Amino acid sequence: MDGLRKKIPHERREMDHIRKIGPEYFDDSDRTEATAVGVDLVNAFIPYGILLDAINVKQVCDDCHPSEDSYRIDLGLVSLDTAREMTGKLRDMTQEFSRLHELTANVQVDAEPDKPNDKPQTGTQPDADEGWGAPKPGEK
Repeated sequence: MDGLRKKIPHERREMDHIRKIGPEYFDDSDRTEATAVGVDLVNAFIPYGILLDAINVKQVCDDCHPSEDSYRIDLGLVSLDTAREMTGKLRDMTQEFSRLHELTANVQVDAEPDKPNDKPQTGTQPDADEGWGAPKPGEK
């Protein structure tokens, strides 16, 4: 091997000191990120009964579609019937959420604000006329 080293130009011999690459050299962090986003998207729709069966991660062709993203989420082709079903499920859930939101807001508005307690606190048990109904220690 020393004989071969002598024949390799000096510049090439210096590269021997550079670390060697491994499989991670070919890892694509942009694709990894896009895949994670796609997984989150699919999982977000599952509680609504919507499955994105044709979803895919595709690399963007900068020549055709200039973009700041290297990858995009492709939802695939969705039939009209499937799109109608998805839309209906999302609308139903949105209406239910709105109904619950209004109900919760009305409950909060109707609730009486806390009244300040003018009586001094003498322990953790309230007076019998204020709460639990049990007499204080030493009372009958």
